[in-house]
Amino acid sequence: GIRATLAEVLPALVSSIPLGESLENIHIAEFGCLNSRSVYLIQVVIDQFLSRLYPRERCNESRKNSFPHLGEVEGETSNVNFVLVHEDSPQADFCSFVRMLNTAPESYMNPNWLASRRPSLQNSTFPMFVARPFGSRIMPRDTFHLGFSLMDLHWTHTPKSADVSFATTAHAELHAFLTARAHEFRQGSIFIVAFISRLNLDHTGMNQFSSSSNTEPAIAPPKHGSYTMADGGGNSPAGSHSTTGALNAHCNNDIWTTLTELLVPCLQRLVSCGMLKSDVARQMLTLPLHPRTPAQTRQVLKQLSHLWNVKWSCGLGI
Repeated sequence: GIRATLAEVLPALVSSIPLGESLENIHIAEFGCLNSRSVYLIQVVIDQFLSRLYPRERCNESRKNSFPHLGEVEGETSNVNFVLVHEDSPQADFCSFVRMLNTAPESYMNPNWLASRRPSLQNSTFPMFVARPFGSRIMPRDTFHLGFSLMDLHWTHTPKSADVSFATTAHAELHAFLTARAHEFRQGSIFIVAFISRLNLDHTGMNQFSSSSNTEPAIAPPKHGSYTMADGGGNSPAGSHSTTGALNAHCNNDIWTTLTELLVPCLQRLVSCGMLKSDVARQMLTLPLHPRTPAQTRQVLKQLSHLWNVKWSCGLGI
């Protein structure tokens, strides 16, 4: 899955993030946290940062030369704080998410895990929760060192308009989202994004490839951070890893079109039998979901090339 793949590449990505000599806080963002696929990766991320700040293979004198403000390790609490910012919509109810953070063994807020770090992370790790409209900025300029948006951007986040196609809405939302994020990420930071995609079509209208789980690029704003993309079948602005497979040459539709064609007669049958109301059936066929093609994602990234640099991608063909 995406988390397993990201766990493999995260150490290399995190090791590339520059850390200042007078570092006091490391800020990590999770966008769309109620659909969270990244919260269980935070332990891996924090351990990677700790290995850089307090490298066990180096002598204390060498570490003091690199980060003189950190002090000793044994028996001390980390002098660097980890601030985790979890974002979702204004309608979000964070109660169950907070409960999970406080009780799940794999959570970065597990007290036993915090106490077992060297140095201890007790009273050095702080979760924050932000409820803001989609595309809004949630932090001051140059705040985040690392960020995630996993399996959220294939959903549409703005009200549907009869005059605007899903494809146009999806393009505008991705453009607005990455533009807002570019201001919040620091120079050299990493932003990892993953979302579901649909197929590209060649000049004959045939599918070029099928993708079940993709991770697209790692990119960074030229003056800010890196952007990594992963996608569960399509595109996204921050990369992690992707898998693609050959599609049968006789199949002209991608999985989303095929599923719709299968679902329509089933819903019609349920409506005709009085087992389903017609308005409910219509809602089931108009889910706020629009997976982008790799070409559509590349178009957004090209338009924002002055803000983001693609550092690594899988599934975008770049």
